[in-house]
Amino acid sequence: MPDLHLTGVETELTTAVTDALLTVVVLAGIAWLCRRVPSSGRRTLWVRGLALFAIAGALGAFVHGFDLDQSTRELLWRPLYLTLGSALAFFSTGAINDWRGDAAARRALPPLLALALGFYLLTRLSGGKFLVFVIFEAAALLLALAVYARLALQGRRGASLMVAGLVLSLAGGMLQASSLSLHLVWDFDHNGLYHVVQLAGVLFLLAGLRGTLSVPAP
Repeated sequence: MPDLHLTGVETELTTAVTDALLTVVVLAGIAWLCRRVPSSGRRTLWVRGLALFAIAGALGAFVHGFDLDQSTRELLWRPLYLTLGSALAFFSTGAINDWRGDAAARRALPPLLALALGFYLLTRLSGGKFLVFVIFEAAALLLALAVYARLALQGRRGASLMVAGLVLSLAGGMLQASSLSLHLVWDFDHNGLYHVVQLAGVLFLLAGLRGTLSVPAP
């Protein structure tokens, strides 16, 4: 069993707290969407993606928040990367569904999940380099951004909010790949700053999904 004593390193603690907060907000957002949006295949795709994202956040909070030995930390990073990659595959498929419909989404999901698995394996083969995952994250988010930008130009309800959320998610990813650190009441490293920006992005995404999922699929 790992030693469950808090590390005491302030940036690790702010990273853990913001990861936990992000997880709570995502789970609350899932419950909110399930109450506000009728059940559909599109809603299921996004709920599954968000649930995987929440699992990754919970794992991140645990890894950053407790003083674990190196082997345990490395072991926990594996499902964390895999769940994040799978979440992005579901997000991309949800965007394709909004753009091209259910049939296109059903065709797209298996190869996108396979691609997520491939990037996970590349991350492992590269010795756990996060840059490999960042490339996949950027590609998935840019695909979704292109789709919702097009839908926003067509006047689709909620699409503009989705664009804002995806732009914030991309900005957060850039922060996470950097070495930036700031003191904002508490000390934040690049991971904590990513979570703060991603939190705003998630709120926009949830608001956007409330609109787009209320509109019939093409």
